[in-house]
Amino acid sequence: MSVKAIPEGCTTVTPWIISRETAAVIDYIEGRSAPRNWAG
Repeated sequence: MSVKAIPEGCTTVTPWIISRETAAVIDYIEGRSAPRNWAG
């Protein structure tokens, strides 16, 4: 029995970012700031 990588009816994936400093994470992802220690 094979498993489909994408279930029928699903066409997109929406990522979620949950953070106490979401704006800083977005700045980092977009390359506008230096990396931080997100764990601490």
